[in-house]
Amino acid sequence: MRQFLHRDPVAVSYLLGCVGKGAAAIVDAVYPIEPYVDAAAVAGTPIGLVIDTHLHADHRSAGRELAAAVGADYALHAKALPEHIEVLPGAVAGSVCGRGLSGKPVSTIGFERRYNAAFGITEAERFVAFMLENIPPTPPDAAERRAVNAGLPSGEAA
Repeated sequence: MRQFLHRDPVAVSYLLGCVGKGAAAIVDAVYPIEPYVDAAAVAGTPIGLVIDTHLHADHRSAGRELAAAVGADYALHAKALPEHIEVLPGAVAGSVCGRGLSGKPVSTIGFERRYNAAFGITEAERFVAFMLENIPPTPPDAAERRAVNAGLPSGEAA
């Protein structure tokens, strides 16, 4: 596993690879794509899958372009996992999507269920109100970025 920390935009992406199987996946790619291609080549793990964990609104995803460039499959996907599964953040404190996040580089579903205030809210209205508190300003061109990241033509809302 290799973690890529980005400053502009503030984001985190990952190369998950298996030298034995000779395969890698890239998660939440940010431009430029060359560092992922180079890292996979150095590790001897060709990229076979590129995943965006969610529709990013604060930056343009490089996922689709990376997948096309290396002939990999692309997936826009997030899935529920058991409590013991480690999770790697796609956003960190300081990013628009990272409002209120800790600086921890890894967590588990169980830890987040126990200590993340959002998991304790069971009523939809309270959850929505909580999630809308203290949101930083919407980045310029967020709607266009979401559309592009969703694979829609520029200008169509996602």
